[in-house]
Amino acid sequence: MKRRHTSTSSKPPSREEAKEEPPRKVMKKAKPTTPTSLGSLPLYGEQLPENGFQDIPPAVQQTCEELREVMAKVRDLRQSSGGKAQSEIDAQKHRGMVLFASLKKLNRLSHLYCKDTREQTHEQKLEVDDLHLQLQNLMYEAMYLHKEITNCLEFK
Repeated sequence: MKRRHTSTSSKPPSREEAKEEPPRKVMKKAKPTTPTSLGSLPLYGEQLPENGFQDIPPAVQQTCEELREVMAKVRDLRQSSGGKAQSEIDAQKHRGMVLFASLKKLNRLSHLYCKDTREQTHEQKLEVDDLHLQLQNLMYEAMYLHKEITNCLEFK
């Protein structure tokens, strides 16, 4: 790590000292404003509810619709105000970014549900295959015993 120029002399800092990173600005974190329809959906790493997938398509439609409205507002503000309403445009952009992040969350959740469903289907297939194999073994054993009984009855 490079050291900063700490002397109190009036000479300018050398090139190496000038290449150091400028002090970082501390920004306040804005509270995320997610649509209310996402409140019941799980976050990353949380347990997926059994019927939660049914909540995703309507939430995607609602979020997409809100995102379209935000984009239309930004377009209208840019065309009508000519840059005078920059704070309103920035607020709408921020809202759009939050909506886009919620779309990413919904996409991630739908992929998790798909993966979970695939795993459950695979487990069920394995169970059905096992039961089918047991059935075939029992049928073969029954056929063998029936054949043995027939051979014994024909022996007389």
